[in-house]
Amino acid sequence: MTLTSLISRFALVLALVFSFNSAALAGDRALLNAIGYSEDGRYFAFEEFGVQDGSGFAYSNIYLINLAEDKWVEGSPYRVRSEEEMTPLHVIRAQAASEAFADLEAYGIVTPADMIAFQAEGEPEIDQTSIEFNVPGFMGPAPRDDMYEIALEIFKAPSTEPCVDYMGQEPMGFAVNLTDLQGNTDRVYEDGHIPKSRGCPITYRPTAVFMPFQSYNLDHAVLLVSVWAHGFEGPDRRFIVVPL
Repeated sequence: MTLTSLISRFALVLALVFSFNSAALAGDRALLNAIGYSEDGRYFAFEEFGVQDGSGFAYSNIYLINLAEDKWVEGSPYRVRSEEEMTPLHVIRAQAASEAFADLEAYGIVTPADMIAFQAEGEPEIDQTSIEFNVPGFMGPAPRDDMYEIALEIFKAPSTEPCVDYMGQEPMGFAVNLTDLQGNTDRVYEDGHIPKSRGCPITYRPTAVFMPFQSYNLDHAVLLVSVWAHGFEGPDRRFIVVPL
């Protein structure tokens, strides 16, 4: 699959935006679009997008991540925000895709991202700190006798942001534990210091697990974590990638 065809598929998603009006998008709960991987699985790209609370400005942020080094590539993220409330979200998303295109092509983001696990915000009965999954096989759905489990730990963590002064609440960090099919648990990520880009986080939730298309192990799998942080009119949701 070429980058052009991937971007074309990405553009089809934009059509869904026409079904929403500004009132329906009043809350700043960013949505997620996994753009894809490089062919070697080293790089992963995704988009978060929505409409800011308070201002009503549409925005789109595209992240290109070096999974081996667990950091953004130079130039990422690619952020576009409307300067007036009347600019439609699909226009802003198209602008962000255009700005990111050259680097997505340079890093070879042509492999689709296969979502193998997902927990939606509308599922109130699920455990909001863990997610179980397995890798789909050649012959159908993933086996359910043995499962991987991802569990989040949420705790107070230091930050350069004056969260207590502004919000009256200490910022929260998180750690990710991955239990494999044999029951062995490994801590794959732990916050030491909350970066400025995260603001003043309130809580976290495991949202989705992605793998490169036609991959059958976790070598290049990623966890997308929802980050809820203090915003202008309440908690705002953004996303963090954790390589597994």
